[in-house]
Amino acid sequence: MSDYEDAADSDMTEKRVEESEKEPPVDLHGLNSWEPRNAFDRFCVWFEGGSSTAVYAGFAFAVLLLAGVLGAAAYGRPVVAVFALVSVVPAFFLAWYIWEENPYEAPALDMVTVSFLLGCLLVTVPLFVNTVSVGFFEAIPIGMALFFLFVVAPLEETVKWLAVRLHGYEQERFDSAVDGAVLGAVAGLGFATMENAVYVAGGIFVGAGGLNDVFLAVSAQERGMMRAAISPLHVLWTAIAGYYLGLAKLNKRHEGAVVFKGLLIAFALHGAYNVAVTYTDAIAPVVGFEEGTVFLVFAVGFYGVSTYYLARLVGGHRRLTEFRERTTEVRSIMSMSDEEVNELMRRSGAGVVALADENDAYAVPMSFGYDADEGAVYMMMAFAPESKKRRWIRNTETASFVVYEFDGDDEARSVVVTGRIEEVSDDAERGYAALTDNADFTVMHESGTLPEDADYSVHRLKADELSGRRFEEEVWEKMRNLDGRWTDG
Repeated sequence: MSDYEDAADSDMTEKRVEESEKEPPVDLHGLNSWEPRNAFDRFCVWFEGGSSTAVYAGFAFAVLLLAGVLGAAAYGRPVVAVFALVSVVPAFFLAWYIWEENPYEAPALDMVTVSFLLGCLLVTVPLFVNTVSVGFFEAIPIGMALFFLFVVAPLEETVKWLAVRLHGYEQERFDSAVDGAVLGAVAGLGFATMENAVYVAGGIFVGAGGLNDVFLAVSAQERGMMRAAISPLHVLWTAIAGYYLGLAKLNKRHEGAVVFKGLLIAFALHGAYNVAVTYTDAIAPVVGFEEGTVFLVFAVGFYGVSTYYLARLVGGHRRLTEFRERTTEVRSIMSMSDEEVNELMRRSGAGVVALADENDAYAVPMSFGYDADEGAVYMMMAFAPESKKRRWIRNTETASFVVYEFDGDDEARSVVVTGRIEEVSDDAERGYAALTDNADFTVMHESGTLPEDADYSVHRLKADELSGRRFEEEVWEKMRNLDGRWTDG
């Protein structure tokens, strides 16, 4: 190769480096990782103490009702099948679009099938509860608004979410937030399909009156159009809740909070839409428009908000895959649970403590003991006369302690502890116990100082924040060919 070619290749390499340095960093928050960043997030964290097992209530009852609902919906009403199909077509194409937008490997067919069937099956639970309870709310002021906000929306969104949680979530192949969005869309499609068949058919609960009376007051054609408007929204809302369910699986530390956040968003969108379209007859005279126009404005508005929100979530993954294509090696980063963090801290005996003095930083490898109950790291330190380390400790307002480990070339884990570091004088015995339990060695002695001239003391770093990350086996590797193109390795 000539000197000219060497120089050209060098210039090209420098140009690529400069261009890569200009690219903004990818924020993984809400993509592969999650932590509370605002008041709403912190509220979800506070609420996460509850158990998800409660969502399984009513499942067995829904199985028993399914056969009866299906038979009653189709018996003697041939036109029903046509309008039920028409009303679900928009939802089908929306679910298909979300499937196609998935930048990762699509969920397996069995996961998709079961999610759809569960969505169909579980519609019987809200159908029964809504029909039985609507009469109570009709008898009180603004009762229908309360009914839609606190009964219909939470119940329907929960059972649709359950259609993903019962099966798809449990599979090892369910490994991204977008998988949750895809299966949520499919579950929402199944729910809308069955709900439309029931409501378009009408007459199933004629004897009981209640909710179905609203739909019996109009023709089957009009019912089909009404259901066609709500069906795609069922897909969108469950896709959003499913996305957060997938994100929760990657973030065990805040799993309950992430799930709760997704459900709350779905509850709010669903309930607000139902209230808005229910009171169009009262709103139309106030704003001076026809009732149909007001309904159209509300429908378009909710479609826009729901679609935009979901597109932002899934679009972040699209940008992430584009970033990966320009990267030599990327590992999936996921949060560790409290149990995983404590386990790593107990089996590790050494880490790195980082101190600061104004604009200067100082990192020291250090053996340590860990007290999980207290959430504290204990270190036995040796200080030489006029020790710089002691001055650094005194000047550090917030210290960091890092522990990490690797399992060959496949997986890695790390824990970062941040807080105030201070000398322990009143409870040194607790520090000694922690050091004895898991420290690799008791103390690091500064070279050049006689042991008898050193000053020994126990220091504690009590965690204001403690977080763990694990780096999974999934790796995207790229290699450059001789012609400069990047290909899969």
